[in-house]
Amino acid sequence: MNVKRFTVMIAVMAIISLFGQLGLAQAPQGIVPIPSNSNIQVDVSLAKASYQVGEEITIQINTTAPSVGQVYLNVVDIDAAGNCSLIFPNAFSPNSLVPVGQFSLSDRPNLYRFQVVPPFGTEYVQAFASLDPLDLRTLFNANPTPGNPFPTLCTNPAQFAQQVQAAIQGIIAVGRIASDFASFVVTSSNPNPPPPTFNQAPIAQFTASPQFALAGQVIQFISNSFDPDAGDFVTQNIWNFGDGMTAVGATTFHIYALPGTYQVTLTAVDNHGAASSTAQLITVLSFGGNPSPQQGGYYVTRVDSTHFKLTIQGQADWFVSRAYQIHLEANNGFFTTVNQSASGNAAAQGIQPVPVNQNILNFSGLVGTGKVEYTIGISSTTTQVKFDLQLDSDANGIMEHSRNFIFLGTELKHPPSDPFILSFTTPGQIDIFLNIQVCLVLVNQPGLFISLCFNFQGL
Repeated sequence: MNVKRFTVMIAVMAIISLFGQLGLAQAPQGIVPIPSNSNIQVDVSLAKASYQVGEEITIQINTTAPSVGQVYLNVVDIDAAGNCSLIFPNAFSPNSLVPVGQFSLSDRPNLYRFQVVPPFGTEYVQAFASLDPLDLRTLFNANPTPGNPFPTLCTNPAQFAQQVQAAIQGIIAVGRIASDFASFVVTSSNPNPPPPTFNQAPIAQFTASPQFALAGQVIQFISNSFDPDAGDFVTQNIWNFGDGMTAVGATTFHIYALPGTYQVTLTAVDNHGAASSTAQLITVLSFGGNPSPQQGGYYVTRVDSTHFKLTIQGQADWFVSRAYQIHLEANNGFFTTVNQSASGNAAAQGIQPVPVNQNILNFSGLVGTGKVEYTIGISSTTTQVKFDLQLDSDANGIMEHSRNFIFLGTELKHPPSDPFILSFTTPGQIDIFLNIQVCLVLVNQPGLFISLCFNFQGL
């Protein structure tokens, strides 16, 4: 699907690998045919066989796996020029583990969508569903970034297919993975427009939501630019956010780490290379907020100089239990002790026996009207602890990341992001929260996190 790639509108890139010769005798270049099996199946479908440039497109994916409730999903797009891009997971939906059944891309239309863009021709989308962990970001060392949330995996589809085939055969047993692909043709609304006698520059314009935001809050920018010449169209939307960061795409998202007033400039370029720009001021406020301690969510407090408490608190009206999932990483040290207790309508899962003297901890469970508390100790060399906290806050069966259901210290302040990092002034010493730095996670990968830190009292 020639879908506009970048933040919101992404050029859909079909990836397909040559996983054996069974099932698909002649797969298109870049496609990996994987024989269907009874353990797991996946189906990819599109509403139409062809799309015009500028149309939005939705990818429907249906998975079947009788023995499990969730599968690992990777979706790749290959455009007519042979560029392979990973469109799921991505910077907006980083978790590749999804529920079995119907799944639509975009899965978060309020954060990103797909729009068809050139090049013209046939484009492919391939989905891989696996019972075992599979993450093409790791295999191709292609991690999403704020400027490129849908990373490029290849420019040579044939070579790409061979690499995917070899990788899958090396890590996933036969019968535990399935694949399917769909294709569509990208066309122009006017394939042969007459050459303009005079090319006018496009009209650059955009909207920002919200225009008054908190530092660390996601702001959505949507280009409404257009070309006044008949048959011409905007080919590029180039953003300058006024804080040293840039992006490309008809729709994009940006986070300002610090409060202030920023001038955002959009430059629109048409298919003849003509360009025009427009600018708006965005006001970014400091962090704040003191939610009610009765609100359901995560509460992080200090116990003593070497222990902190992580509480997953339910709510009085949570008669249907919510699932939660906790991932903790210690930097330059490890966790020394873990103690868990539950009260009311709440239950922890998968925590016995608890690993100690490890730098990674994973917990999960259900919380309704009760709560679960974890008291965790850190070693004397620990400089930071990264928190990745997910909660099915609306009980719809889907885990969510949100800074709004996380509260820090006795002042109940939200962190700048989820995931986030607590950074200690003295290694292994959890001072009072006023002396702790809380960090916005800019890069979030296992064993690697790059952050921008603020003093707790500045939140």
